[in-house]
Amino acid sequence: MALGRTEDATRKETRINYDCAACDSYAERQDRVGCRLWCNIDVAEADDIWLAEEMENAWTNTWGCAALGGCDEAAYSAALKEEMQVCDLEITRSFALLAISDPASDPNLIDLSDMYAWRDTIRNDYNAGGDCTEAAYQQWWAVTYPQFEDPDCPDGL
Repeated sequence: MALGRTEDATRKETRINYDCAACDSYAERQDRVGCRLWCNIDVAEADDIWLAEEMENAWTNTWGCAALGGCDEAAYSAALKEEMQVCDLEITRSFALLAISDPASDPNLIDLSDMYAWRDTIRNDYNAGGDCTEAAYQQWWAVTYPQFEDPDCPDGL
């Protein structure tokens, strides 16, 4: 299952503006987890855009993948599970989606090329090839989150 648009997904009608200092305050878990992921990568915050440099910074420094030659599921889980407040099943499912963002990369690792391909999917599918904005990300998130959500997960409630 790719990280791109799915035709049968239901999109959330309302959009919130993420406040990275207040992700835990949103009423819906989907919004809290989406905000945490957005803010984990968007270190510039004020620009409302995921830049290529931010994707590389997240992969290299925040997630620690560069030192490992790519993140396997265990490294991905160690980097994100607590920060994102998600359960094991959600880590497994989201890893599986992200690791195949670049079809030419190793499907058992999240490579930097996967990060760039993920960003490009959001830009191309949800912003006509423009920037990877928060609005485009939220459209993608509304479609993608149900693909890996664990409705029984008590984390991040």
